Amino acid sequence: MKLTEEQKVILEELISGSTNQQIADKTGYCERSIKRKIKHLFNTFNVKNRSSLVREAIIAKSNGII
Repeated sequence: MKLTEEQKVILEELISGSTNQQIADKTGYCERSIKRKIKHLFNTFNVKNRSSLVREAIIAKSNGII
């Protein structure tokens, strides 16, 4: 699985429990853009909700993908 650096940053923030607004503040994007990027990550990881995405991100991190 190929992830962009931006996607990796967002996933790291999700793992650490950041809100969409906190991620937006850190990355310089608006909250709406972050929501769209997270939706894209749902598709990338084939999940339907945020908690499943965080679980998959933790697994990806342990496998060295993030």
